Amino acid sequence: MSSLKNIEKRKFEKLFAMEGSYVLSFSDRTFAEFFEDLGIDIFQEKYFKNGSSKAKRLRAFWELESDFIVGTVLRNLINYGVEMLWIQSDDILINPCNSICDRLHEGTPDLSIFKTGSTDNLKSNTKLLLAEISSSFQNGNPEATIDRLHTFTIQFVRKLCDKNGIEVLPNKPLHSLFGEYVKSLTA
Repeated sequence: MSSLKNIEKRKFEKLFAMEGSYVLSFSDRTFAEFFEDLGIDIFQEKYFKNGSSKAKRLRAFWELESDFIVGTVLRNLINYGVEMLWIQSDDILINPCNSICDRLHEGTPDLSIFKTGSTDNLKSNTKLLLAEISSSFQNGNPEATIDRLHTFTIQFVRKLCDKNGIEVLPNKPLHSLFGEYVKSLTA
C-alpha cells in the first residue's frame, strides 16, 4: 500500500485530468498498453475494486501497490503526459508531483515482486524492474539499483538450479549456486 496522502492524490488527479473517469487522454487500450510497457496488467481484478473507469483503476493501484512501484508509475505518467503534450511542460503541478515521486522512491524498493515461484511472473516484472533501475539511477540512488539486480539474480539462479535438480537452500550464497549450476551443465 502506498503512502500517498490525500492532498498528494488531489495534485496527481488535477495534473492527470482525472475528473470523471479519465486519465489524461488515454483510451482503455492505450492505458493498458502504458501499464503493460511497465510490466503491469492494469486489467487485473484487484484494480477494479473501486470501479472500472481508468481513474478508479489508477486510484486502486495507488491503494494496493508499494511506494516505489507507485512512484515509478507516476513519474512515467508525468513524463508520458508531457511527451504526448497532454500536460504542458510549464504546468505548476509538475515540480510538486515530481517531488512526491522522489519521496515515494526514498528508502529500499519493494522486493516482493521477486518472491514468486513462477518464472512467468519474473518475465512480466522485468519491465517494471528496468523502469525502477532507470528511476533509481536518475534519482541518484545506485544502492537501490544494485540491490534490485542482486535480488533478481539470486531468484533467477535459484529457479535455474531448481529446474536442473540442484538443491536450493535458503542460506546458500549466489556464488555457490552458480558453482553448482556450472557443474550440472558441465556434467
